[in-house]
Amino acid sequence: MDNAKTSYVAVSLACFSTMLGGMTVALTRLVISETEPLSLAFIRYGIAALILLAYFLFTRKMIPRVAKPDIWVLIVLGIFMFTLFPFLMAKALVDTSAAHGGLIFSTMPLITMIISVTFGVEAINRYKVASVAIAILGTILALDTSTETYKEATLWGDIYMFLGITSASIFNVFSKKYLILYGYLFVITFTLFIGVAGLFVLALIFESPLSGSLDFSATGWLLVLILAIPGGTLMVTLWGKVLQMISPTQAAITIGFNPLTAIVLGAWFLSEGVSGLLFVGLILILVAIMVASYNPRPAGKT
Repeated sequence: MDNAKTSYVAVSLACFSTMLGGMTVALTRLVISETEPLSLAFIRYGIAALILLAYFLFTRKMIPRVAKPDIWVLIVLGIFMFTLFPFLMAKALVDTSAAHGGLIFSTMPLITMIISVTFGVEAINRYKVASVAIAILGTILALDTSTETYKEATLWGDIYMFLGITSASIFNVFSKKYLILYGYLFVITFTLFIGVAGLFVLALIFESPLSGSLDFSATGWLLVLILAIPGGTLMVTLWGKVLQMISPTQAAITIGFNPLTAIVLGAWFLSEGVSGLLFVGLILILVAIMVASYNPRPAGKT
C-alpha cells in the first residue's frame, strides 16, 4: 500500500474511532445516573481489556519480548491514556460545563502538535499549522457556546480538562515507536490493562465500586456493553492502529468528530438542541483533515 493510500485509510479509521468516542459521550449520559464516573470507566475499559486480551491470545502465537526500559515506558503511557485521561475528564466535568469543556477539548490537535514538534517526533509545516487552526475553529463553531457557558465554568474545571487532554496527547505522541516495534494490538492491550488497574484504585479511593456503583439495571448493562465493546475495544484498537500509521497531529485533527457526534446523538437520544452552525463546523473539520493529509511532492518530482 502506497503512502497516500495508507494515509487515507488511517484517517478514515481515525474518523470512525473518534465518532465512536462521541457516541460514548451520549451513552454515558444515559447510564451515568446508575453509577459514578470512575466506576463506569473502570468497568467499561475493564471489559474492553479482557476482550482485547482474549483476541490477542487467540490471534497471536507468542507475546513479543519487550525490553525492560520499554516496559516502564508502556506502563507510564498506559497511566497517562487510560487512567489519568478518564480521571481528569471526570473531574473536569464536575467543575465546568460540558460545552465549555468541549472548547478546551478541541485544542487537543494543537497540544499534540506542540509536544510532537518539541520532542522531534514530527516536523512542522504550514499545512499542519493551518489544519490545526481550521479544526479548532470548526469545533468551536459546532459547539456554538454562549457567554452563559463561560459563566458556568470554573478555573479548576479548565485546569483538569487541560491536563486531561495533555495526558491523551502525550500518549498520541510517544506511543508510535512502540506501536510499530511491538505491534498495535499488544501495546493497546498492555497499556489498557495498566490503565484499568489505575482506574480501579482511583475508584476505590473516590467512589464505591464494591458497594453499589456497579449495580446496573438490565438497560444499564446493555449500555455498559455498548460502551465497552464498540465504544471501548473497537475504539481504542482502531486508535492504536491509526497512531501506528500516521503522524500524531494527523490523527488528533480528527478529534473534532468526537464532540460533533456527541451533539448529534445527544439531540437524537436526549432531545437536546443542535446548533445551526453544526454543519459549518463539520465542513471545516473535513477541510482540516484534507489539509493535514496534503503532502505536496518536492519540486522537480513527478
